[in-house]
Amino acid sequence: MPFYPWVAGTNKVDPQIWQQAVITHDQWISRLSELSPAIVAGSRPVTLKGKRHNQGFTWESGHGYKSSHDKYYLPIIEFERSQYGEYRIWWRRVDY
Repeated sequence: MPFYPWVAGTNKVDPQIWQQAVITHDQWISRLSELSPAIVAGSRPVTLKGKRHNQGFTWESGHGYKSSHDKYYLPIIEFERSQYGEYRIWWRRVDY
């Protein structure tokens, strides 16, 4: 999550901090076209169906934003469990 301080580094969940991280990432991702012709890969916080996720993505000029996976948490990292809840990682193939 390149555009906001790491939000999953503590067991304390603060919905306002999470929402600010989502908003900040939305703002910066909207500016990725300034990096053209670069291809950008990263992750960002999202809220899907009321749950917090760390969503992997790629961005490319002409194709835009494509999500590649939604991570809830890694079971070996306790503080991520408190942030994301139940363990699931959903992968999607990203084709350009």
